[in-house]
Amino acid sequence: MRQPMSAFCLLFMLIGCSSGPVVPTSIQGRILYQKQPLRGGTIVFTPDMERGSVGPMAAGEIFADGTYTVLPQPGKDSIHAGWYKVSFASQGLPSKFTDPSFSGQVRQILSGQVNKIDFNLE
Repeated sequence: MRQPMSAFCLLFMLIGCSSGPVVPTSIQGRILYQKQPLRGGTIVFTPDMERGSVGPMAAGEIFADGTYTVLPQPGKDSIHAGWYKVSFASQGLPSKFTDPSFSGQVRQILSGQVNKIDFNLE
C-alpha cells in the first residue's frame, strides 16, 4: 500500500510543477483624448479599495503615439490583480483626469498575463 501512495504523491508533484514559467502581470494599451493619441505623460493605476483591491499603485509612461506599458515595480514579480482607478497626468488634459476618484476610469487587472487596456477619454 505504501508504494502506490508514494507513486501518487510523486506524480502529483510532477504535474503541479510542470505548468511552465510564471507570466508576470503587466498592462499595456493606447490612450486617446478627443479621438487623438495622448502625446506623453504618465498613467497611474490606484487600487480601488471600494471594490476590495489592495496593494501598491502601478504607473507607466505614456509615449508620443499614445501607447503605454506598465510593468511590475523593480524587485516585484507582478502587479497585483484586482480593480484599479486610473488617472492620467499629461499636458492639455482636464484636471479631472489627474484624480483617480474623478477620472471615471476603473479597470480590472487579471493576474499572470498581459492586460491590454485602451482608453478613449472625452
